[in-house]
Amino acid sequence: MKFKIMESNLIQPIKFNGPDEFDEFLEKNCSKFLEETGGRKLYRGVRNPIGDTFIGTPRKNRRPKDTPKEIHDSLDDFFDQTFGWNARSEGLFTTGSRRFASTYGLVYEIYPLGEYRFLWAPKIRDLYIRIEEKFESSQHAFDKDPTEDEIYAFCDDVVSEYRDDNLEKAIESGNEIMIDCNKYIAKILGA
Repeated sequence: MKFKIMESNLIQPIKFNGPDEFDEFLEKNCSKFLEETGGRKLYRGVRNPIGDTFIGTPRKNRRPKDTPKEIHDSLDDFFDQTFGWNARSEGLFTTGSRRFASTYGLVYEIYPLGEYRFLWAPKIRDLYIRIEEKFESSQHAFDKDPTEDEIYAFCDDVVSEYRDDNLEKAIESGNEIMIDCNKYIAKILGA
């Protein structure tokens, strides 16, 4: 194996000498995940591909690209109070659906390294879509200026739908799964 550390320190390309070496790496470093998923895989769409395989470090201070900051911060507060972590700022966004992942970019298989935790909601495919449905107007997304009470009620309601158990079922759902881990390995689909 050969590592090359990128400037950002968030991505380390890695090269394996064949699929057996990759499988051995997974067995050694992802045994908890492999056991809990029953052979099912997580996927993530990547807009700017890094290479065939890399080790990534999830950002711990993710800022929302499209979600209004007030809603993002409130959701983080509710997730932290309920599950003990800021899922929207710290989570690595994945799914059990290759097709859904492909809408975000080139599809990679994702394997958390070592300990991890996760959140998912059986009826929420993508939380951003739920936010958009609640707060957009017919003319432009987020034209409505929600009150603090509306944001609070929305976040309280939405976070109550989330679970932190049954990863197999989460993957089968094809819905968004937020992963909290220190590092993960990503392998381009088909590599």
